[in-house]
Amino acid sequence: MTKITIIQGTSRTINLQFLQSDGSTPLDLTGGKVYFTVNADRKPSSDSTAALQKSVTSHSAPTLGQTTVSLVPSDTSNLTAGTYHYDAKAIASSGTEVALAQDAFIVEPAITRSIA
Repeated sequence: MTKITIIQGTSRTINLQFLQSDGSTPLDLTGGKVYFTVNADRKPSSDSTAALQKSVTSHSAPTLGQTTVSLVPSDTSNLTAGTYHYDAKAIASSGTEVALAQDAFIVEPAITRSIA
């Protein structure tokens, strides 16, 4: 995965691809679910401390293991500027679970606060 930088209160589309444990075969996401979680703590004890969590059940190219996480302004408008950590986990309809490596999720402060 790669570092994600977003400005508070803006939209962002994040494209993800999940592969099976062999590292080359796409994980079929048909009927599966993907969780995208952002947390200030790198090793949280539960999801209840997540700063942001999205789940996706409609995937852009499910048989290729591809999905899109869409962030809208309300997802990040109340996050304090700073560095968080994120990961994504897919659970296929077969029950197979695949997690993508963690990386940094950086929230930059918004300079413009209102648009007339």
